[in-house]
Amino acid sequence: MIPRAVLLIFIVLVLACTTTEPQPTPDVPRSLTAASGLDSQVDLAWREPPSGEPDDYRVYRATEGGPFEQIAERSGGTTTYTDSTAVNGTYYEYRLTAVTGGQESDPSAKVWATPYYDFEEAWTSLDYYLPTEGDGVFYCIERPVDMDYLCRLSTDGVHELQSDQVCWGYPAVGQDNIYTMGTPLQSAMLRVWTMDLEWVENVGYQETEYKELGFYSGELFTINVDENVVDVLDTQGNYLRSIGESGHEGSGMADPFGLDVSDGGTLYVVDMAEESLLAFNAVSGALVWRISAPELPADFRFPSDAAVAPDGFVYLVSGLDQEFLVIDSAGRQIKRVPFDWEEDEIYHLAVADDFTVCLAQGDRFDGRAAAYRPVGLSRSEEPPVVALNGGEVR
Repeated sequence: MIPRAVLLIFIVLVLACTTTEPQPTPDVPRSLTAASGLDSQVDLAWREPPSGEPDDYRVYRATEGGPFEQIAERSGGTTTYTDSTAVNGTYYEYRLTAVTGGQESDPSAKVWATPYYDFEEAWTSLDYYLPTEGDGVFYCIERPVDMDYLCRLSTDGVHELQSDQVCWGYPAVGQDNIYTMGTPLQSAMLRVWTMDLEWVENVGYQETEYKELGFYSGELFTINVDENVVDVLDTQGNYLRSIGESGHEGSGMADPFGLDVSDGGTLYVVDMAEESLLAFNAVSGALVWRISAPELPADFRFPSDAAVAPDGFVYLVSGLDQEFLVIDSAGRQIKRVPFDWEEDEIYHLAVADDFTVCLAQGDRFDGRAAAYRPVGLSRSEEPPVVALNGGEVR
């Protein structure tokens, strides 16, 4: 009979000989990238870790401010993944780990992406310019013969209504009225119209040159060409305050050219000379952010106008390069949308409630308009509204 002590020693030796060394933790995968702006998907790519090909990769995703959750596992020989569950207009962050022998690496550096719609041309016209968006329609200036009139278009480009009097200047849609700001005879004049485009009155004569017009919370926002600031007026044309004055936390502008105000109270102003987009708090006038190169592409030249879409994203059009950018409210570029026009100088745009984009070329003496619409977005449904942080007034 084998002594118990000897048997225990034998068992310990056998276990020692058969115990395998634990697998080392794999290195972190390298060079993770995410392609932003694709329609309803995000494409990820990476390089294998320095320790070599792992057994598997695990893909993690988070929405802005949320926790990371695993959404996929890929075999070690694969270095790409397409997230086809991504929702257009949603900001996502991604990171990646490598797994070998049950051991998981530390996560890679996170990357971000936002999928967004593709666009297609919906209609074109030679008759309209200076568009602005209203309640499911566009308001534009048209010149049927040799005089300008205010008109209303459906988002399908159908001419619905024309003003009863000659109009000039830039339109903006208020709560109960439409306003136009023009500069006849070297003085700015604000004109008030009903929603059915009937003239009400002329108000607010100012001895300065104004261009562009936006409306928010009972106030009008217009560019003072002489001072390179945005002047805020009441609906009778009385001056209230200025936004974007030089020396105020870097908010000065060299050539403000276009503007729009979001429903959340962010004033977006395009500075063409500085090739930049500025976001201000429309109430306090505080600068929220300013983006230019390198945030804007180096080959995106002379931005000229901006418009806020229903999801809070900002569409920024180039004055030379026949394309517009989609930018979220935090100033991140999401997508580039090219369009094919024979001429340059695309200056103005507006975005309707159904995401139809109206682009207008030219000025008071010549013009062309075209509309672009997201591919596959049902216009019979409510457009998706995405919660954003960025510069929105809460």
